[in-house]
Amino acid sequence: MTRQPKLPRGRSMGVQKLFTKAFLWVLVRVAAVIFLKDAGKHDYDIYPSTVLQEYDFVVVGSGSAGGVVAARLAETGWQVLLLEAGDTPPYASTVPGLAPVLLGYTDADWGYETVPQRHGLDAFEGNVSALA
Repeated sequence: MTRQPKLPRGRSMGVQKLFTKAFLWVLVRVAAVIFLKDAGKHDYDIYPSTVLQEYDFVVVGSGSAGGVVAARLAETGWQVLLLEAGDTPPYASTVPGLAPVLLGYTDADWGYETVPQRHGLDAFEGNVSALA
């Protein structure tokens, strides 16, 4: 039979493990943001002379379909303007693991939320959750 080590101030081993995991999780996220802060930087005004007066196609929305449509049209030689809504993306958007940090009424999403759920989301205020 093994003896459990005595912990100061009556803390249980589970609380210390939970605290350690939470601390490491936060530390890794903060380190990722610090070290990758320049990864998402873009100078969107770097080529102002390339803005044309006329385009053959204007594609609105660079989602999964819009980006492909714009790329295919540009490959064939058409002049294509691809528009996307929003401001400069935050640094945290370059790290996929930080995506949950950006959700929930930040500048990175549109602030969409679910309708109040009658039989779900009981832990959320008003039974409403942010949508990604």
